[in-house]
Amino acid sequence: MRKLKPCLWAMAVFCVSFAQPSAAQVVFSSDFNAGAPAQFSGVTTTEGVQGFSAVPDFSGSFLRNASSGNPAAKTTLTLTLAAHTFVSLDFLFAALDSWDGSTGGFAPDFFNVAVNGVTIFSRSFDNFVPGDQSYTRAPLAPRADRFDAGGADWPDAAYDMGADPLFQNISHTSGTLIVEWWASGAGWTGATDESWAIENLSVSANVIPEPQTWALLLAGLGLLGIAARRRRK
Repeated sequence: MRKLKPCLWAMAVFCVSFAQPSAAQVVFSSDFNAGAPAQFSGVTTTEGVQGFSAVPDFSGSFLRNASSGNPAAKTTLTLTLAAHTFVSLDFLFAALDSWDGSTGGFAPDFFNVAVNGVTIFSRSFDNFVPGDQSYTRAPLAPRADRFDAGGADWPDAAYDMGADPLFQNISHTSGTLIVEWWASGAGWTGATDESWAIENLSVSANVIPEPQTWALLLAGLGLLGIAARRRRK
């Protein structure tokens, strides 16, 4: 009996640990260097990062969306997930060329993100007058002309959106995760005038053990208990 007690104790601790909310684990990631993965739809064009290679964590290629319209065409990621209660999105965002912020004759220009049809992010960006944009977090590097879409020497900006709490621990339980990125606003023109890109995307979720996993753990604990009683007799 004494030899089996540590085993029972270890199994009990193991079961209790499974009863706690599991830590987030990466369920999808892409650096877009081999193109857009099959889980993407809509606008999925990938291009070299050009001068963004001097910005931390940008390299190779990113997914660039230069569509026009208000709202412009979306880039969509669709994933099938095991049982979970929240998801987190980590990605780099590049505001390319002449984003014009919230006010003025060429504004507004918004970047938007939705999860399963619910918009969780909609902010304006301005590469000329930073004080005119509604997004207040600092860029990864000073604004500079890093990407040439059509020959104009316009500044570009880069942001670590994963560092924003808005993209962390998003309540979500559906077995299908749909993430959409798009631009909008009366001043949005797209094409070579202004566009956006995402880089180094990862999706995390707190995957919950399936019922059969619980059954196996409980069965194992039961067998150890039976063995302990027999040994005691």
